Amino acid sequence: RVFAIDRPGFGRSSPSPAADWNDPDKYMQSFVSDVWDFVEAMGWTNFSIDGVSGGGAYSLAILDSYLKSKLGSGNCKDTTGTTEGPAISCHLEAVSLVAGIFCPAGTDGMFPPNKKLASIASLRGWKSAAAYFGLLLLASVQRFVLLQILLRFVSEKRLLKLASSSAMKDLPEVDQNVFADDQAIGLVFLNDVKEALRQAAGPLVLEAKVLFREKYYFEESLRDNWAKMNNAETKKSQDIPRVTLFQGQCDVNVPPSHAHHVHERIFGGKAGSSARLVEFADMGHLSLIVKKADAILESAARK
Repeated sequence: RVFAIDRPGFGRSSPSPAADWNDPDKYMQSFVSDVWDFVEAMGWTNFSIDGVSGGGAYSLAILDSYLKSKLGSGNCKDTTGTTEGPAISCHLEAVSLVAGIFCPAGTDGMFPPNKKLASIASLRGWKSAAAYFGLLLLASVQRFVLLQILLRFVSEKRLLKLASSSAMKDLPEVDQNVFADDQAIGLVFLNDVKEALRQAAGPLVLEAKVLFREKYYFEESLRDNWAKMNNAETKKSQDIPRVTLFQGQCDVNVPPSHAHHVHERIFGGKAGSSARLVEFADMGHLSLIVKKADAILESAARK
């Protein structure tokens, strides 16, 4: 079974506390804790995680908390690792990053909209506040006025045509063809957008603030704890999740440099390790997610 968890404020999930708007690390840590609450409520003993696009960084944060718990340097809900806690009983079988964003790798190769978000995220002080307020206002107007008009009064076929001609003009041809090749996929995408933004676009703006940063709180601890878990003297293969990074070489939403950065600087980039990089020369962002879905899910599900 596959469960897709909406982050705070998306779909029908409760919005995040106001304090989290000023603390991106706290926002991400809070969601990690929510995931472990969900795992506990489901009573799982084995499970896997797929982090798609913006979910990539969150998946790494979850893996970081899992390794801390296994090494006895914290419990899963204590994502800072400052409180000692026993190792958890459930086993994280696999973690897959599917075109997972990792902004500390930089913006080279990104298409213009994402580069713009990254430049705003780098602002500090009143400039940052002003920029995000403008984005929030614009996004809210688009949500309540433009998006509602489009979704209510424009036919789905027309919406797909608009999306193909405007929103996708900067994308590689293989991604532009995703909706053209199968209109049903485009309709699913439109319905997902409508559901995701049912509580307005504020959470989307916060997501940009969380993801488009020069550093994530878990980078160093994840790198160090991954090395410890894979140490020849202490290695316990049954405790180490399989990590797979799926990446399209034509991707301009999340360029290949992000997957390379994570593979080499977080997981050591060693051949034969339990972290592997799988690249597809003819895939972009949407095309990878859609056309390689079966292979990605199979990788997470296999024992």
